[in-house]
Amino acid sequence: RNEDLLQGKLVEVEEIFAAQKDKNIFIAVVKAFKDRYIFSMFGVGMHCIIHMFYPMIIAEIIRFMQDKEESNFQYGINLIVLLMILNIFMMLLDCHTWYNNLTTGCMAQKIITAMTVKKQLKLTAATSKNYEAGQIHSVRGATHRLVHFCWELSHFVTTPVWLTYCSIRLFQKIGWT
Repeated sequence: RNEDLLQGKLVEVEEIFAAQKDKNIFIAVVKAFKDRYIFSMFGVGMHCIIHMFYPMIIAEIIRFMQDKEESNFQYGINLIVLLMILNIFMMLLDCHTWYNNLTTGCMAQKIITAMTVKKQLKLTAATSKNYEAGQIHSVRGATHRLVHFCWELSHFVTTPVWLTYCSIRLFQKIGWT
């Protein structure tokens, strides 16, 4: 698909950037890659939810093993198999999310680099009075930071969820006082 290719995304970012009232290349890139950012947040959100089930499953395995009168061994085996399946699923999810984040970041970096080079090529002595040479160069020099932005954004969203979950689990174990 053309919209998944770098050239297609470059055209999309340029269109979004041209339509902006307040020119912001970063916002244009985020809008152009919003579907990939949403996929990343979904992947990290699923990772977060699966991790939250681990303590409950392990606590149930421990409870099952300590119960001397429990005769249904299939239940214990099912819990262990569930833990293994969740680990495999998380590994696959992490690989896909990592690949999505890396390709999104690299594409965003290349697009901003291409746009700044185009801008530099269009500058003449008459038009460069609005820009210092260092302004455009600093934008192009900072594009490497976008490679990890997709990963950082998705984890930024799950941080309050983790803080709330960990606080609740902590207070369940040690009490509110």
